[in-house]
Amino acid sequence: MTILITGSRGKTSSQLLPILSSHPNHNASEPLLLTSRHPEIPIPNQTHRPVVKLNYFFPETFSNPFCHDALDTQRKQQQQQHDDSLVEKKDDEEGLGDVKAMYLVGIDRVYDASEKIVPFVRLARESGVKRIVVLSAWEVERGEARMMGGVHEEVAGGGGGGDCEEGGRMVWPEWVVVRPHFFMENFKEGYHLHTIKHENRIYSAAQDGKVAFISAFDIANVATHALLDDDKRKLNKDYIITGREALDYDEVAAIFTKILGRRIIHVRLSRNAFENFLRERGGLEPDFANYMADLDVRVARGEGARITNEVKKVTGKQPKSLEEWVGEFREVWC
Repeated sequence: MTILITGSRGKTSSQLLPILSSHPNHNASEPLLLTSRHPEIPIPNQTHRPVVKLNYFFPETFSNPFCHDALDTQRKQQQQQHDDSLVEKKDDEEGLGDVKAMYLVGIDRVYDASEKIVPFVRLARESGVKRIVVLSAWEVERGEARMMGGVHEEVAGGGGGGDCEEGGRMVWPEWVVVRPHFFMENFKEGYHLHTIKHENRIYSAAQDGKVAFISAFDIANVATHALLDDDKRKLNKDYIITGREALDYDEVAAIFTKILGRRIIHVRLSRNAFENFLRERGGLEPDFANYMADLDVRVARGEGARITNEVKKVTGKQPKSLEEWVGEFREVWC
């Protein structure tokens, strides 16, 4: 039986792979199948794993994960270890070697991602995948047209717990939607990386609003448990996950100042000025720049300050602090 990991080069999927491989509930004989828009390009530290092409903009790639040679190879290996009577697939059982669970990430910086991804999600369920873990975001509610809100509705629509059909589609018996707050990793890429490294500045329209930043490692750790844990009480729900503290951007700048040994300042922009900044210097498309500027306004109103204990409840471990994380990647901004 195979676990499918989409977006294998992404912030969370790249962190998830080593965590998942070492998890006590992961059977080493069960392969991990990765997807990429460019499978011909080697994935760092994962060259031993099968990779198939998946591009949400090209529906003809949607079936690739479910008919890949790696699945046939795994079936043959398992058939050699079982009696034919045990290997024969029954109508109510998943086939040995089939994809049994998958981790699904969206499309970076695409506002209407669900519209493109839902058809793939439906094909996955029709192909026999039983458990799905979806990466969404704290601010995107189930059923919203933007981002992964439509995917959240698709997997949660039946509430879980059975294989019946609802409205002509198959229901997901086991699902989890992970909804993290702002990624710490955003500080080491894109416009944040450039302005911290070259200008000693962090730009935002968040004013005094606080954000409960979380690391991709902690997000991936939650996702790993969602993929592998046997505790049914942790399934069929969404988790809003945060770091251990809520910080405003002045406090963030102070942490960078302390770790980097040079003064980093927070530049406060108006909502419209920040949108222009995101478009002109951040390279964001107009609809996504508008979305991100509005999100900073929500943070300024205090909507990003909530801290949850979901990471500890799911994984048994406290999430990293921003200071720990900046110290870990200090050389990036030097």
